[in-house]
Parts: sequence; structure tokens; C-alpha cells
Amino acid sequence: MKNIFILLFSLCSLGLVFGQSDPEAKKILDDLSAATASAENIELYFTYTFENTEQNIPKSEEKGYLLLQGENYFIDLLGMEQFSDGSKIYRVLHDDETVEVMSVDLEEEDGLSPSRILNMYEEGFKFRMMKSEQIGGKSIQWIRLIPDNPNAVPYTHVDLAVNVKESQIHSLVEQGKNGTLTTYLITKFNSNISLKGNEFSYSAEHYPDYDLVDLDF
Repeated sequence: MKNIFILLFSLCSLGLVFGQSDPEAKKILDDLSAATASAENIELYFTYTFENTEQNIPKSEEKGYLLLQGENYFIDLLGMEQFSDGSKIYRVLHDDETVEVMSVDLEEEDGLSPSRILNMYEEGFKFRMMKSEQIGGKSIQWIRLIPDNPNAVPYTHVDLAVNVKESQIHSLVEQGKNGTLTTYLITKFNSNISLKGNEFSYSAEHYPDYDLVDLDF
């Protein structure tokens, strides 16, 4: 689950600075990063798929949703909601009728802090241009991200598909070392949407009869 949040935030947090890489790919990623940074907020609807043919794990597919505004976020995936107001993280476990709350600092070491994820993607990768293709009438360029320190991560590489004309992420594919293939396909991308103002804050009225468990203690 933690890798899921890391990858999804990386979709919207590509402040990328790489060395020894393809300059053409760098230009595409720089444009992507600039377009993302200029947005007041970003809303993503996506499809998450997971499979491992080596371990005979069939493909499973889930729908997901992500709303991101600065350090604030809301994500709904795999039956779990998680949101943050920048200082606290709230994890809603519907099966247990429980809301877990913790300080952002508590999970920084596990990579769940958006600020940590931004820093994580600023260095540590080489990249190269892969295939170009037309998907749904859009020009898609694939770029492979290769970690400088492969022993520190559970994957061999990450393939990023970019809608070049709109400077938007189309999809992301992570190749795990254990044979797991994890894919995120963006089905709808919105930016600068109108917000109510309470999307990232906790209210007991939204979760009646749920126990609030403070994990800071």
C-alpha cells in the first residue's frame, strides 16, 4: 500500500533532476514538471492494475481517485481513503469503522509525506526515451526511469507515458524485482477545479459511529 501512495504522488510531483540521461527526455519531463507546478490543484481518476505471471497471480483491477493541492491530498483506492491537511494524516478503514490519525512526520520515513516524495524524485534516476505511439488520438511518449541505486528500491525500472502535447501523465508502469507489474492508467485529468474547502480536513460528522484512533501515542 505504501508503494501505491508513493507512485501516485509521484504522478503529480515530478520535480525531476537527473544526470547522464537523454536530453530529449529531459525536455519532456521539464515541461511536465512545469505544467504540474503551475496548477493550483490536480484531480485524477485512474485505473490501478496488478499482476505477477511468474507467481501465477492473475491481473486484478481497481478504480482510484486522487486530489492534490500543495501538501494537502485525498486519495481513495483499494477500499481505503486517506487524506491529509499538511500536518495530520487520516486513514479511513471502513471495514473496521475506524479513522486512524497521525502526524505527517510519523510517516515521513516510509515515504508518505508529499514533501518527502518531491525530494525523492529530484535525484537518483537516469532516464531514456522509449517508444512513441498514438493512443486515443494523442501522441504518447514513453520514458524509462532507471534507479541509480537499484539495491535501494523494490523495482528494476519505472516506465512513464507522457501526453506530449498537453504535458500530462498518461500512465505509469512499475516493474517489480519479484515479477510484479503494477500499472496506473490515468482515465481523467483535471486541474484548477473549484473546491469546497473541506476536502482535506477531518470531520466526525462525515464518519458517524467511527472510532478515531490517534497513532501518535
